[in-house]
Amino acid sequence: MKDRIIKSKFYQNCLRFNIFYLVLPIIIYLIMWLCYNLAIFINHNEVILEHEIDKHIPYIKYFVVLYFTYYFMPIVLFWAISFKNKNKYYFCLLVLCINNLLCYIFYCFYSVKVIRESSVNINMSLCDINSFDSIFDYLVSFIYRIDKDALNSLPSIHAGTGLLMIIMSIPDKRCKLNIWLIVFGIFSGIGCILSTVFIKQHNLIDVIVGLILMLVVYTIAFIINKYKIKS
Repeated sequence: MKDRIIKSKFYQNCLRFNIFYLVLPIIIYLIMWLCYNLAIFINHNEVILEHEIDKHIPYIKYFVVLYFTYYFMPIVLFWAISFKNKNKYYFCLLVLCINNLLCYIFYCFYSVKVIRESSVNINMSLCDINSFDSIFDYLVSFIYRIDKDALNSLPSIHAGTGLLMIIMSIPDKRCKLNIWLIVFGIFSGIGCILSTVFIKQHNLIDVIVGLILMLVVYTIAFIINKYKIKS
């Protein structure tokens, strides 16, 4: 039976197209979604850290398109890297998990609520889309609706993941991606970071702390990994 499965066309195609390396990040994303909601369940207290500078950052609904790259672009990058360097694949995936785990633990004790754009109609439906421009209104409304509590904004996981997307896209000696994937990955990473403040999903302090946390986690993991390789 085992030999038949191994020799099957389906199994061979899974190996050929690295399906396991595509599915694994998706499963981890689902687990992270559960952890995020569990943190809200554990600590539903609201702490507001809006600074004066946040009130002067304009609301730009068009950035919602870049905000959505968080949900698929990291998975695409992980999958592409799996064909080039599996060590880098597992390393970056581990960094993402550690970073997010630290965020979830923090959320359980300190839950920051973001002040959103008041002009957004949270109850907007597909039937309310009457122009191309209103599509962006609906997408922001959709984000606000599925994340209705607006809690757990500090540190920003979106910002941290955006930074990791940039790092993953930068080519090195052992892993060079397609030029278009590099450009789109870096662009998506930057856009993912900026979009969080422009669609009022995060305060500026959320983004700064999220970037610092990811940078610290990645640096420590990189040093440990380098030390292990040398030893």
